Formats: sequence, C-alpha cells, structure tokens
Amino acid sequence: MDSLFLLFLITIFLIKVLISDIVLLVTTFRFYFGFIFFYLYFKSGVSFPVKKLLLLLIFLVPLEAVLINTFISPHSMPNFPSPEAYSHFNVNGYQRPYSFGGNASVSSSIFVILLSMVYFSSIRKYAAIGVVFIFSSGSGLMSLFLLTLLRRAKLFAIFFVFIFAFIGLFHSEIINTIDSFGLKVNSQYIHFLVDYKLEQINRHFDGFNTLDYLIGSLDSIKNGYGGDFAWLYFLKAYGLLSLLFLIVFILSKATKETIIPLLIALFSTFHYPVIFFLPGQIILGYLMARRYRAEL
Repeated sequence: MDSLFLLFLITIFLIKVLISDIVLLVTTFRFYFGFIFFYLYFKSGVSFPVKKLLLLLIFLVPLEAVLINTFISPHSMPNFPSPEAYSHFNVNGYQRPYSFGGNASVSSSIFVILLSMVYFSSIRKYAAIGVVFIFSSGSGLMSLFLLTLLRRAKLFAIFFVFIFAFIGLFHSEIINTIDSFGLKVNSQYIHFLVDYKLEQINRHFDGFNTLDYLIGSLDSIKNGYGGDFAWLYFLKAYGLLSLLFLIVFILSKATKETIIPLLIALFSTFHYPVIFFLPGQIILGYLMARRYRAEL
C-alpha cells in the first residue's frame, strides 16, 4: 500500500507541475502530504513519548490560559496570529489558549487525539478533560464527545437506535413542539443553515470541469486554504481521487489500538486542517506507523 500511495503522489505531483504554479504546488503538497515523512520516520523505529507529552500539556495549557488572561498580552505570544487578526482575540472576555498548534481548535483536537491513545487514572483523566474545556473550542469538545462515543460504542449504538426510532415515529410532533418555543434554533433556522452551507459549497466549485473534480485545481485555493472547511479545500486543491486515496491509505494503517484516534483525527479535520498542521502531521505519521510497532 505504501508503494501504491507514493506512486500516486508522484503521479499527481508531475501532472500538477504541468498545469499549476510550482510554488503553490510545493507549498500545498507539503501542507497536505507532509505527514508521509513523519510516517516513514516513525516506521523506522523511532519512539514517541505520548503519555509524557500529554502530562506536560496538562500542565502547560492551563498555565498559558492563566498567563494570557492576567499578566501577558496574547498579542506578544509567538503562537498567536498578528493583532490585525482581531477575530482571534477576546479583549473583554476569556482569551482561549492557542498552545502548540497555534490555534485553539487544532490544539484541542490534537490534545483529544493524544488522550485517546492512552489510559489514565481517574485524576489524570479528569484533569485532561478539564484542559479540553480550557481550550473553549467546539472542535475540541466535539472530538471529546466522539472519543466518549467510540469507547462506549455498544451503549451509544443502542441509545442512538432508540433516539432515531423515536424521532422517526414522532418527527412532526417534535418539530412543532420545538418551534412553539420561539427559539432561534428552530426548524426554519436549521433549513436555512443547511441551504446556506450547501450554497457555499457549490460556490467553491464554480467553473470546475470533470478533470478538476478528479484531481483538483490549485488555482481555486490560491487566495488561502488553511481555514474552515479543511476537507473542502483539500478536495478543491487535489480532487476526489486524492481524497479517496488519502483516506483509504490512512485507514489501511489502523489497528485495534489506533482506530479510535485515527477516526477522531479524520473527523476533527472537517473544520480546521488538524492533520495538516505540523503537530497534526507528526501525530498522524506516528499513529499510522504504530501498525508496525509493538508499544504505544
């Protein structure tokens, strides 16, 4: 599988060289496929201190949160964007720590991935969960929820079957009851959001032809590709074939011990490019290489 994936990457790269800007190609190739170097590195036998790193972060993340909300301005921190990116700063309220990922969503999601790779005592486990809340990131909380769900798959499977059956039987009554409260979140608002997001996605692919859908178009992301909708930007840049090859390649390396962290990694990347940021590339490479190693 390794040889096939590498051959595919070489082929895509050579095709893109002929039709794309070389600087943008090299930059995005490193961003989206740089994890392969860490995979090969860890596959060679290099270990990774997951538990020690997680314990260190349990100490450092709350420390950063305290400092940037008291004595130190987040504008002076090297892991924060420039002050011009005002949406990243909460001047009159709680400032989220950005930590090792330079982004609260990325850092919190990777933290949960690390947490899913080890088993802690109750005190350490609750301390780690507390750190996820300190990040104050929806992505981190969703990743934590997914971790809980996957570790109790049978219980949650029964629960969701019951919930879906209940909703299916009383669909109209439930919607009418919720709408009667006059809340912002109602059926009309949800329909609006779904339609709006679908329209946003459709606009991203304006002008695409069949070849663009298959192998992507780097011109479509020349104005940026590191924000929301990470998988969408990947699809725009490298197409459906690359997306399928990448996901199949990643999941082909899953074991009983790594399937949960790998699923969380893939899921969390729907929002920010968690597995494409450098810390995410390192963790992804290690998780995939775990297939060939005995220890965790």
